[in-house]
Amino acid sequence: MSQSAQNIVPGEKLNSNGVFMFELKDLTDDNDFNASDYRLNPREYFEKRRTSKRPYVYDLRSSEAYELENIPGSHNLPNEHFETSIYQMPFAGDILLYDGED
Repeated sequence: MSQSAQNIVPGEKLNSNGVFMFELKDLTDDNDFNASDYRLNPREYFEKRRTSKRPYVYDLRSSEAYELENIPGSHNLPNEHFETSIYQMPFAGDILLYDGED
């Protein structure tokens, strides 16, 4: 993802498959957004994943790092591809992103 912060907001249009797509709202100039407000510790993460009806876990690390070790059930989506791929994600549920950095 680029250095600008993004927030997922449900779109009003259906794609060609009849699935709702998402719009991204640019929060670059929003001084109220703080990514650390959304950071989960390991216990909070596993509780969120356990209680969510539809958790989607994306590992934003490189493909090489993902192949060495990963969270079971996660999908690899390297950080450099995140911004273009987010527009193609036709799902509703909790999105959990993992980068492996503090």
